[in-house]
Order: sequence, then C-alpha cells, then structure tokens
Amino acid sequence: SGLPFWYGLVSATSTAVIIVLFEWYVAFEIRMNALHYLWLFSAYAFGVMTAWLLDKTSKGVFLQQQALEHYATRDMLTKLYNRYKTEALLQESIARAKRYFTPCSIILIDIDHFKEVNDTFGHAVGDQILQAFAKLIEERVRDVDYVGRIGGEEFLVVLPQTTLDQAIKAAGNLQAKIRAHHFEPIGEKTASFGVAQYRQGDSKSDLLKRADDALYRAKHAGRNRIEVL
Repeated sequence: SGLPFWYGLVSATSTAVIIVLFEWYVAFEIRMNALHYLWLFSAYAFGVMTAWLLDKTSKGVFLQQQALEHYATRDMLTKLYNRYKTEALLQESIARAKRYFTPCSIILIDIDHFKEVNDTFGHAVGDQILQAFAKLIEERVRDVDYVGRIGGEEFLVVLPQTTLDQAIKAAGNLQAKIRAHHFEPIGEKTASFGVAQYRQGDSKSDLLKRADDALYRAKHAGRNRIEVL
C-alpha cells in the first residue's frame, strides 16, 4: 500500500475484521467454512510479514543513503562540509542573491603558520588543531550560515543575506574567539581572514577570487588580520 508499517498493520487488521463481520452478517445461514478462515488468515499473515520486510528494507536503504550522502559531502577530519559541498552551497546562495537582489558574503580563513605545528608537534596534533578551529568557527556562526573546510588549513564561511559590513563584524568575532582560545598542546594560535561580498554579475569564481586576494593581502601584511575586497 505504500503506508508505513504500523499504519499498514492497522489498515489490514481493520479490513480483515470488517470482512469477517460482514460475511457473518450477510451469510448468517451459510457460516464461513474452515478453508475460508484459513485463506483469510494466510493472506493477512503473508501481507503483514511482507509489509514488515519491505519496511525494514526501506529503512536500511534510507540509512545507507544518508551515510553515503554524509561521506560524500563531509570532511572526515573536521566533520564540516567538504570543498565540493561548500562550493555547491555557495553557488546556491549566489543564485538566490542574484534572483532576489539580496546580499551574500563569504569569509575565507587560513590558520597562521600551520606548517610549524605539523613540523614541531606532528600531524596528530595538527589534526587536533584543525578540529578545534572547525568547532570554534561552527559555534560562532548562525544556523543559516555554511562552514566548510576547503583546503589543508583553509576554511570558508558562506553568509547568506549578509552585507559586507556584517561579514566584517562576523570575521572580527571569529578572530577574537580564536585569539582568546588556548589550543592544547600548542597554546595560542591566530588566523588570517579574507572577506568579500557578492556583486551583481559575479560568478562563484569571481567572489572566491576576491576573498582569496584579500586573504593573500592579510597574510603578507603580517597575518592575524582581516582584509576586505
């Protein structure tokens, strides 16, 4: 029937009861024989068993699809969106901004001197720092924002319906949070930020290029800075 299992069970039971009551009512003089009862019971039992198996199979397929989607769209280390999914979400945000003439901004974040962490403390500690950064960023953005890891130590925050000034303020909040955090076992760590807002006519590449150029400027101006283009 396509119904969920328990709804299907209620429906089948109700139907079976109605059939029995109806036949007893209209065929009072010709009582249903044992073979008829056996047929009705067998059909009911077979239907219930089949429905249960289909329901179980459907749930299994659904869970498998969820797992596949998770692995296909998530970064395994940080659990953030991976580059492919982040850029897809950015493209969707740009399409909405273009259609409805609403603002959309992005923040590109790069951990300062991250190579030194791996060289000094090892890659296991480097992975810990990446996970801590990812958690800090996720905690400081809105539910409607998207956060992804798009490179080794690079993160992209997509801010739908956000002006450039609001994005700069969001970047400042992230910067302050990172500065104040103690990263075990290395202590303090900083990051550089490149901020850009969508302009009508921009492609995804145009917007990312401006954010990347702003980040490059922040790196070459001494790091631990927010630059805007």
